[in-house]
Amino acid sequence: RTLMDMAERCPRDLDAFAAVNGVGAAKLREFGEIFLGAIAAHQSRGSA
Repeated sequence: RTLMDMAERCPRDLDAFAAVNGVGAAKLREFGEIFLGAIAAHQSRGSA
């Protein structure tokens, strides 16, 4: 569910990532920057 919500929302900052279903403080700290980087890289390739 979390990955599906993330795919729909395409968060671009930590506040938006924190709003993703299933993301709490621990996941935000541990994975926030990693996922945001991956999303940004995907979008920069024109695959958004």
